[in-house]
Amino acid sequence: MRRLIATVTFAILLCTALHAQTHTRLYACALANDDPSAFMGGSSIGSGLWTSDDSGATWKHIGWSHVKCYSVSVVDSSFGQTLYLACGNGCMRSTDAGEHWRMLTDWRIAEVMDVAIDQRSPGHLTIATATGLWTSNDSGEHWSELGPREFREHLFYDSSTGNITELNAVRLADGRLTTLSAEGGVYIGGKLIVRPLPKRGGLWSIAAVPRTLYVGGERGVYHVDTTYAAHLISRSPRNAQAMAAVGNDLFVGSLSGGVWKVVPGKHDDEFVLLGLPTLQVWSIHAAEVRK
Repeated sequence: MRRLIATVTFAILLCTALHAQTHTRLYACALANDDPSAFMGGSSIGSGLWTSDDSGATWKHIGWSHVKCYSVSVVDSSFGQTLYLACGNGCMRSTDAGEHWRMLTDWRIAEVMDVAIDQRSPGHLTIATATGLWTSNDSGEHWSELGPREFREHLFYDSSTGNITELNAVRLADGRLTTLSAEGGVYIGGKLIVRPLPKRGGLWSIAAVPRTLYVGGERGVYHVDTTYAAHLISRSPRNAQAMAAVGNDLFVGSLSGGVWKVVPGKHDDEFVLLGLPTLQVWSIHAAEVRK
């Protein structure tokens, strides 16, 4: 009986210790941008995958250098060890937190824009490419083409249903699914709540902190109020391609350069530049990792 109690106690202490060693890591996928007005960047210097373990105060480049890098996804159960990277030259995987990488795709697949993992069955992957969707049921060892050969950009793993869908979406705190359509409109439950207006420019990203919905686009970041009116935040970075929410914090990636953080203000939100100011940030991802 004492041995059983000791074993159970040790297991509880071990689980507690492992949980205490986890923290949130930010991942930013970036392309070089010598000229802030250039859309595709003038060189490859600095391109690739960057990580931060201190809420964006400092950044570390991991993986291949000089690679076009559009998005990253992490296997939740690996606590930061297994990463999939969507790149211009294909889809890559690392099983040691980015120290080493393996190319998973062949000559048929290039310009991979996004990668989604079925977190309930991590061997099931879907990638969006410039020429269509591909899927794998064995962690990228073999691939099958899905649907017509058309440009695909966004994928969304819905933890509520376990489905991978071709959406730019986020779930609100109350569980409602909010989507951003290719035309730029914002929908909740299929109902249009923010109409696309030409003067707004393109709307590209969407994120939600517990009480606030944000939409990012060409002109900057919009705050969506309780009446579903979108208000452009005057001090926000332009070309807000990516956003990620971590608790009450919102991080924004800009094609004009840098990773930014929203600082709530009394009259209007403020934005502070955290890092990567010379890079086009195409996506931001947050994941729980072990030290």
